[in-house]
Amino acid sequence: MELWFKTISDVARETFMTLIRGISPSDPILLLALVESPISQLDPDLRAMFGYSLQNRVEVATPSQESRYTYFSNALMNLDKNPSDFPDAVKKRKRILEVLEKAPPPPPKVWTRAELQEQTAKDKQTLNAVKVKLSGLMDLLKKRYQRFRKPIIV
Repeated sequence: MELWFKTISDVARETFMTLIRGISPSDPILLLALVESPISQLDPDLRAMFGYSLQNRVEVATPSQESRYTYFSNALMNLDKNPSDFPDAVKKRKRILEVLEKAPPPPPKVWTRAELQEQTAKDKQTLNAVKVKLSGLMDLLKKRYQRFRKPIIV
């Protein structure tokens, strides 16, 4: 919060402060701010935003290495376990799936004359597009490997 408060312009800061001061004390609004320095070192305008009552402030001390380890030890132990090692809250029985008969293959599609003509046109367009894309490569191969195109002299 303190970094944000220092980096915004004065106009934005004053606008924000005016909006905060305009909130009625009975309105159920939570303004949560995180700062890393002690409250005594904060900007007075920033401190005033939260009122003068100490009931509105909570200081959370930086946890020690031991308390972090204690907090995360359960999660760290669970990382090493296989999924089968976890106890199930409710024993589940395996589902028995019914055996289904094979479905008959779908009947072959009957193409109409219009569909055949449309598909032929699409095939020609695709073929032309491939020829255009590969023409540069084919020209390069013809020039580079021209000697392999001649028959063997016996």
